[in-house]
Amino acid sequence: MRILIVGLGSIGERHLRNIISLGYKDIIVVTSRGFKKKNYKNVKFFKKLDQALSLRPKVAFICNITSKHVVTAIKCAKNDCNLFIEKPLSHNLKNVNLLLSIVKKKKLYCYVGYMMRFHPFIIKIKNIIDKKSLGELLYFKSHWGELVSDWHPKENYKRSYSTNLSMGGGPLLTLSHDIDLALYFMNSKIKKVTNLISKISNLKINSPDTFDLLIKFTDLSVANVHVNYFEKPHKRSINMIFQKGKIFFNYYKNSLEIFDKQKKKLFILKKFSRNRMFLDEIKFYFDSLKKNIRNNNIHESIKIIKIATNK
Repeated sequence: MRILIVGLGSIGERHLRNIISLGYKDIIVVTSRGFKKKNYKNVKFFKKLDQALSLRPKVAFICNITSKHVVTAIKCAKNDCNLFIEKPLSHNLKNVNLLLSIVKKKKLYCYVGYMMRFHPFIIKIKNIIDKKSLGELLYFKSHWGELVSDWHPKENYKRSYSTNLSMGGGPLLTLSHDIDLALYFMNSKIKKVTNLISKISNLKINSPDTFDLLIKFTDLSVANVHVNYFEKPHKRSINMIFQKGKIFFNYYKNSLEIFDKQKKKLFILKKFSRNRMFLDEIKFYFDSLKKNIRNNNIHESIKIIKIATNK
């Protein structure tokens, strides 16, 4: 299976390392960055996408800047590549329907990478929801705040795609994992979305720095999502209220608290590797591809774009 990776920023290189670690050897990369190719002796590097596509890869990992995801994916799909698109799918809906039509016509597998779904505690929470162990989920509230300048200390955060709207940046999509989880957990259709996008810090970036979202569902349940680029020390948590109990997930403390009939159960991940989620995500993708199971989540990712951009 020849695998193409387009874009070799931090996430592109992470996927490259993980794909190699899983035993895949026929890998080609498109990147405009100066790169130490000697670290990957058996990988072929190209500067132009057309050069790479001429080698007929079967799978394309789209890891370039968000604003180029869909255009790149369309070109790869036209060349019969199954797609793994790093989140978010895009920063707007332009050409998304064209991508959908090509994927459908050619019967391709198109998966958008939201790796938080593969966190052990997220899997456990989803299992509780599906089994209705605590009854129906009534309320979901997440909070995720980090100081964006801490992400890549050696780089100028003001030039990063994550802080520039023209590149598809901003917290509403860059940190859209919790929107994905809200839709993943809430088993109901969306009735109304209210969002507040603000710029309230002194970061001096070319995008908003905070985003608050309220989603009302047809079953009367509610999801509240908050993300920001200026919080230190960082904080990331999810609080859920059910008919018969509560769940509190603290990402940075690797803890999960489950309250059932006034009883509290505490779970701690003592040895948790963040990269495990990315590895399991890629394994899931390739397993589905080999078994010809099209676990396409592109329609869910389109909902995220509509919510985040208020469309």
